[in-house]
Amino acid sequence: MRATLHVISLQDNTALLVINFPHNPTGYLPPDEDFHRLIQLCRERNIFVFSDEMYRFTNSDGTEPFPSVAQLYEKSLSLFGVSKTFGLPGLRIGWMASQDAGTVLDCMLSHWQQKRFGLHLVCLGAFMAVAAISLLLNAVACKINKSAGYSI
Repeated sequence: MRATLHVISLQDNTALLVINFPHNPTGYLPPDEDFHRLIQLCRERNIFVFSDEMYRFTNSDGTEPFPSVAQLYEKSLSLFGVSKTFGLPGLRIGWMASQDAGTVLDCMLSHWQQKRFGLHLVCLGAFMAVAAISLLLNAVACKINKSAGYSI
């Protein structure tokens, strides 16, 4: 059973909410209705959401994972990668997704220009790219087989 999500304090000037579900290190997942209520609250208050989804698909309670926040909310940024969920720490491949790519790129470039953090782009070797593509295609195939009732 999932515990209820409590929003402790969102002030009038809150501009960004950072969330991490399933939570690292506890694995906490809020109930679906609380999660969707949180997204709706951010929409009503025009709050941008950054969602760390590195452990997405690892919920062990048998429930379906939440949709990516980038799918649900137009003012959000979701971060995901293959190293944590699929147990491949050497395969450093990840991505960000958003419905508002212009704002995200503007923000990243602005911070990079102000030297608040380093912007690192790495060219992956062909082997790593093929491994990541194979992994993701197999994960999709497993999900399709599972939803069709086949054991995996």
